[in-house]
Amino acid sequence: MKARLLGVILVALALLSGCATGPDKDDYAAASSEAAGKPRQPATSESSSTADSYTIAGETYNVMTSADDHVEQGIASWYGKKFHGKQTANGERYDMHAMTAAHRELPLPSYVAVENLENGREVVVRVNDRGPFKRNRIIDLSYEAASRLAMMEAGTAPVEIRTVGRPDEGSESATTTGIGSTTEQVSESSAKASAGEVDYYVQVGAFAERDNAYRMAGRADAADLAPSVDVSKHRRSGKQLYRVRVGPLSDAEHVDRVTAGLTEVGITDSHVVIEPATGSQGTATR
Repeated sequence: MKARLLGVILVALALLSGCATGPDKDDYAAASSEAAGKPRQPATSESSSTADSYTIAGETYNVMTSADDHVEQGIASWYGKKFHGKQTANGERYDMHAMTAAHRELPLPSYVAVENLENGREVVVRVNDRGPFKRNRIIDLSYEAASRLAMMEAGTAPVEIRTVGRPDEGSESATTTGIGSTTEQVSESSAKASAGEVDYYVQVGAFAERDNAYRMAGRADAADLAPSVDVSKHRRSGKQLYRVRVGPLSDAEHVDRVTAGLTEVGITDSHVVIEPATGSQGTATR
């Protein structure tokens, strides 16, 4: 009797373990949006692809009037099967295997070349969705695009994005998505010689007055969040500025921790800067 009971228990345990699934790789965009307390994408008429602006969780985002010549560097994330088949901001269904992406301000649709600055891989995606809504992320890539950029293991990657023209429908690098006559370029470049390890910095200001820059650097330094807080000279539009940066930082998670720490001490206006891993910039304050 005991042997039979033991056998039943073992069979039941085996069935339970067979039905259970281990944790999947996080859908980074999902985690980002939920952590920020915001939905993955706008769900009202304000989020239509022709709207000039839209509002998510009380924050309004203004859509660019033109995508021409837009270049941006920052951290990319990706989203996958949790959103597969769900409606995107321009009314299409999200296909995790298509070469698409989400951006907060670019017009829908826009075509964007995305380069992974760590390995030189590059893809072209069509922006058809809104997001990411987590701070320190500039673009959410589809599962397929992220795979081609070899960023799945880390979940994020330092990237440069630049807008490009719509790929020709008859070109070898374009393929039909199955949604009307839309095409997407899926070519992938070989690794570029300039790619390599990068450092992340959180820039907390750029000041015309040197003393103002050092006051900000002192506030950031007092938070004791990174090895150094640097002040460096920078000329923009013919004007001399003093940039204040916290870093270097090792990865996106480190950036998030530092940004959260800066927010706690009242420094909320910041953005991510990516540089080749050549050491700290400017003159350290300590």
